[in-house]
Amino acid sequence: ADEAIKHLEENFLKNSKFSELIREVRVLKDEYALIKADLYDVFEKIHNKKTPLMENYKNNRDKINKLTQLQNNLNIHTELEQLINMIDIAENEISSAAFLFENAQKRLKESIIKRLESKNYRTSYGLKLSREATSGARSALNDARSALNNLESSALKKLEPMGRKKEIKELIKHAKTVLEGFN
Repeated sequence: ADEAIKHLEENFLKNSKFSELIREVRVLKDEYALIKADLYDVFEKIHNKKTPLMENYKNNRDKINKLTQLQNNLNIHTELEQLINMIDIAENEISSAAFLFENAQKRLKESIIKRLESKNYRTSYGLKLSREATSGARSALNDARSALNNLESSALKKLEPMGRKKEIKELIKHAKTVLEGFN
């Protein structure tokens, strides 16, 4: 039993990289926190440029319209919150997958032990151990499948935020450039 468990641990369990996946999602989450702060900073700069211009609306109408247009182009608050929410969900799914995978490991170890012990008994007790081993192995398989489903789902949830990140950064960068050249 010990050899079978050791083989399982060496070949499969050490290769699980849940902590690395969680770290990657947290890095993405931190990047989005910076993007969000950057976006609000740009909104504040637009507001600060627009407010004094409003005192003489007739003479500054074109400038005010340009600033308003710039502000409208940056109106991505809802999308940004949705992307951050997707990242949070992906993080939770990875954590859940790690828990399920750990459960599957434990159940599989127990099943291997029971299966090997059942071979030592030719009685109803041995048959009982054999059934428990089979049941435990099925439970381990179900947990492993659920873990895999969670990992697949988290990967899909990470894709959109990863793809949109560059576009959003470019949008903010463009707005900053326009503001720097604005008189």
